[in-house]
Amino acid sequence: MAQEFLLSPQCSLSSSAPDRSDPARSGCPHRCSRRGSLDAPPRSATERRPAWTGPSARSRPNLVPVCGKITSRIAGQSFQKSRQHHRARLTVLRTETEFVSWLRAQVPSGARGLEIGIGDDGAIVEVRRGHKLVLKADMSIEGVHFTRRVHSPRSVGHRALARSLSDVAAMGGTPRFALTSLAISRVATRAWLRELYAGMLALAKQFAVILVGGDTAVVAGKTVLDVMVAGEVKRGMELRRSGARPGDQIYVSGRLGLSALGLRLLESGRRPSPQDAGAIRAHLYPEPRCALGRYLSRKRLASALIDVSDGLSTDRAHLCESSGIGARVWADLIPGPEFPTGHVPNSLDLALHGGEDYELLFTVPPGKTGQVPVRFRDLPLHRIGEIRRSKGVALVRPDGTATPLGPGGYDHFSK
Repeated sequence: MAQEFLLSPQCSLSSSAPDRSDPARSGCPHRCSRRGSLDAPPRSATERRPAWTGPSARSRPNLVPVCGKITSRIAGQSFQKSRQHHRARLTVLRTETEFVSWLRAQVPSGARGLEIGIGDDGAIVEVRRGHKLVLKADMSIEGVHFTRRVHSPRSVGHRALARSLSDVAAMGGTPRFALTSLAISRVATRAWLRELYAGMLALAKQFAVILVGGDTAVVAGKTVLDVMVAGEVKRGMELRRSGARPGDQIYVSGRLGLSALGLRLLESGRRPSPQDAGAIRAHLYPEPRCALGRYLSRKRLASALIDVSDGLSTDRAHLCESSGIGARVWADLIPGPEFPTGHVPNSLDLALHGGEDYELLFTVPPGKTGQVPVRFRDLPLHRIGEIRRSKGVALVRPDGTATPLGPGGYDHFSK
């Protein structure tokens, strides 16, 4: 029999307390105006806004979502003891079965290649003949990849899926299916949980990705979300980091440093201005470059490809190390933020080391550079350097001076 999940009457979901996440009532955590909030994509008037997730959320109760095989557990304490301790103050919120039904209803049925999805012990999918699987998993950890003060639950869900989609794009693949493993903090509310999945499912729909299952637990500590994406790539068309050769030209898509700038703006606590919108959206809702990855694969333009997740300096180092070569990068060609950034000490530093841009960094053989478009759809493509035979990377300044450029982006083991 499915367990009941309990909610304290003090929670705004079970009382008449106002929803403080509504900027029309008291202002969102990012101090956005009532109209044109920078924190989330437009939503219908009937869709419930997320509950407040600020410091007062510590008093919120345990909630368990279910995805795929149904599991329910609380790490570090007995569920029965917790239930007995709070019996006088708790009311029924939701059962596991109800949540499975809700989640299944959000996922399109009859997807190509999907035989069994959410609700069984596992998912069964088909891979088309002549294609290979592309598999990628990424964790999003509260306090490392997101904070409740800065990131809305929709943004957390969107960003978690976007990270894995970007890696599939960097292989020239097409993402097809996703699995989620969620260790959710006991302070989370039902509204926070549903908004997290809403953000993830909205991005999945945009890229025709089907959520097919996963696992869930409630923990006393911080929330951890792991997303695995399964994609496919036509045999012989897959792209790697290791294909760059001396003489190849280095390109990058979009603009770099916007996400890092957006994070600084959000953490500053000041009211966002219209000119901040691009950077804030780049951080909260990054756009995986899946179509560009497929284009480079299909046209056989790229000799090597990697996504810019840890920062240009670090991911460029990964590409060079895998290919066994070096590079020269021209500082004045690196596409950084293009709007006024007087409050930012060094926009080039953000472009080189900021990270979480999820643009694509790729190399092109000299004989194919004429085939690289200036723009792919609405996305600019910039030539920023060239591959050299000698090891090491040099950053060339506008005055012609060259300095070594080491990896300065994010590294979990250096923190």
